[in-house]
Amino acid sequence: MTELLGGEDRIAENSGCGDSFVVNLGSEEIARQTESLHPHDLDSWHIDGDFFVRFLDSPEQGLLVIPIFSDIKPRGGGTHICPEGIDMIVKLLTVRPKGLFPTPRLCLIPSDSPYANSRDDPAVWSHLHEIKRCNKFVELTGEYLRIPRAITNPPVALKKPFNFDRENPEGYSLVEKKTLKAPGVDRLDHRITTERRQVVPERVRIQQQMLEEKKKRLAEGVLRRNNTRP
Repeated sequence: MTELLGGEDRIAENSGCGDSFVVNLGSEEIARQTESLHPHDLDSWHIDGDFFVRFLDSPEQGLLVIPIFSDIKPRGGGTHICPEGIDMIVKLLTVRPKGLFPTPRLCLIPSDSPYANSRDDPAVWSHLHEIKRCNKFVELTGEYLRIPRAITNPPVALKKPFNFDRENPEGYSLVEKKTLKAPGVDRLDHRITTERRQVVPERVRIQQQMLEEKKKRLAEGVLRRNNTRP
């Protein structure tokens, strides 16, 4: 992580793993399929990081780390990755200094979009639409075997935003170099034109609701046991 991000001194102190896991159990529908779906036909393409307005230099998620806690066999739940998508998103963010707002509908919309329905905005970016333009994919293994797959995906934050306009090119991190490679430049004077801000994702609301329901069930269970004691 330190090599990719330019050194330990650039990484925020609060970066680290939490106590949550992402578990994939597959589905009966997918398990019944004898042939793997083509990547173009998958319906969950996305970019991670739904808790902040996204800019090219966003420090909130300088790197996404994915520790894997279970073996993954072919067709056993590995993540599909589209390397071409990196350059596509970099070029998109380069021309969007006002930032892009992540949505649970697998889209990115301008942070200042005037449309009540994001899909009505002509500037909306749909991952499911844009993936059709891509031809290179890796780890083509969907969860067809119903073997539990457990990972976690903590973001590594930076103390300061990425800097794509360094006087000394030796100061660029590997992530910054990869980003500059997409537009094919050595330096990029990229400046955002709106404020950085956090977003409360829809998944957090759902998770909080599930937690409250679980607490309620536990409390009701304790009450029933107490009432049945002699």
